[in-house]
Amino acid sequence: MLTIVSNRRTQQEFSKYEITPIKNTTAALKIAIVAMFFSVHYSFVVQELINRRKLRKFMNIDEVPSAEAVYKCLSKFDDSKFMSLISGILNSHCKWRRKHGVNTFLVDATAITIDLNWFKKTYSKAKLEKREYKWGYSPTHGHYI
Repeated sequence: MLTIVSNRRTQQEFSKYEITPIKNTTAALKIAIVAMFFSVHYSFVVQELINRRKLRKFMNIDEVPSAEAVYKCLSKFDDSKFMSLISGILNSHCKWRRKHGVNTFLVDATAITIDLNWFKKTYSKAKLEKREYKWGYSPTHGHYI
């Protein structure tokens, strides 16, 4: 996501919506993405960027803007302008849209939990049917025990 924000096509979308300066807006949007992902304030992300050179390199930010500059840059967006900008960015990076017509993007920004226990022992449905478990069915989850 951070590389998409600094992509040339995304910068063209910024200029299409007359968002200037593009370099500061790109840095502010990257800071906003990281802050939303980790559920922290913009000022905390800015402070970490100032203190950590590797984080600046990872996010590809040469000059770290102040927290006030980030808030000022992001306050330029109103809801409709921001949604049309994000829609334009997503549409420009999804080439399959042109082949299959107009589609709807569903963006889920809730916190997720990931099970990284890849080496756990799994059982097939056939083995589970031999045991005396009570089965249920849900249209969203399928069969479950």
